[in-house]
Amino acid sequence: MAISVNQKSTHLSWKAFEGRPHSVPKQLRGLNRLFVKPIKTGEVTFFTSQLSLMLEIGTPLKSSLKAIADQTENPAFKQVIQTMMRDIGEGRQLSDAMERHPGVFNHVFISMVRAGETGGFLSEILDRIVQMQEKRQALIAQIKSALTYPMVLCILGFLVVIFVLVGDCLFTFGTRNRYSNVFASRRIKRRVSIS
Repeated sequence: MAISVNQKSTHLSWKAFEGRPHSVPKQLRGLNRLFVKPIKTGEVTFFTSQLSLMLEIGTPLKSSLKAIADQTENPAFKQVIQTMMRDIGEGRQLSDAMERHPGVFNHVFISMVRAGETGGFLSEILDRIVQMQEKRQALIAQIKSALTYPMVLCILGFLVVIFVLVGDCLFTFGTRNRYSNVFASRRIKRRVSIS
């Protein structure tokens, strides 16, 4: 773990923390969020389906993860998979390796993988997880499409109300100024005619 300290500022390097995502300093975590593409649920679903398929045909777990990591385009997700490969190489179970990444794999996902490992039917569990995730994504898409029209109507209604209020205020101030100018000119004419 090498952190070089310059005279003017502290320079932190990612290379010092490779393979240890929990030990990454907060400064680098914030920068990571700005420049690294987030891991989408579709990528996790694809990963799960690929892993299930490879385990079903008899490929060893570590080889499966390596093949999937080579195919993954998202660098953040590739780093997660490579960390999981290292954990499995050190003798941890897949569920324990996934547990180290709670932002990617939720508690239900990890619990189901742990049950599949314990019962010896991991590929079937992974297939069920894929089905659950696909149904969840379909439901989210339906909810978004169902809420789009009411949201557009609300925004449009809000804009109409603001337009009416601004127009009313401008009209009120415009007519007030016009009538005040008329009354002011009449007062001046009366003063001139009186004098």
